[in-house]
Amino acid sequence: MLAGWGGWLNTFAALIVPSLASPFAIFVFRQFFITVPKELDEAAKMDGAGYYRIFWTAMLPLSGPAVATVFILTFLGEWSNLLKPLVFTSSPELYTLQQGLTVNLSRGANLVPNVATLMADVVLASLVPVIMFLLGQKYFVRSVASTGLKG
Repeated sequence: MLAGWGGWLNTFAALIVPSLASPFAIFVFRQFFITVPKELDEAAKMDGAGYYRIFWTAMLPLSGPAVATVFILTFLGEWSNLLKPLVFTSSPELYTLQQGLTVNLSRGANLVPNVATLMADVVLASLVPVIMFLLGQKYFVRSVASTGLKG
């Protein structure tokens, strides 16, 4: 409904913006920032830093593992999402890869589908999440390992 009022239907903004402030991301960042020692915040306040300065110079550099975890898991969730693009877009220019695979598969419903082409498309669609995980694995593991710890 908000995408319709904001004029976001058939735009990439309707696909990207709702994912930026997901409840999952808020939860992960909250859990991470709870583990940051209060002394760091207090020391920055004693030095005269405001809230934004504390966030940009002290908290954000420390939150690398949490940022990487949220980015990887949100990217993977959106990469494999089929429902949101079906709801918000209708033009073929904005189709995501999963929509394209679905359209190619459903076109072959009346005919014999070209299975080799479909399998090649599925392999290509699977490569991106695997590469993303391999590149961000150390941050992901570091963040998951420190999630339950209380400083």
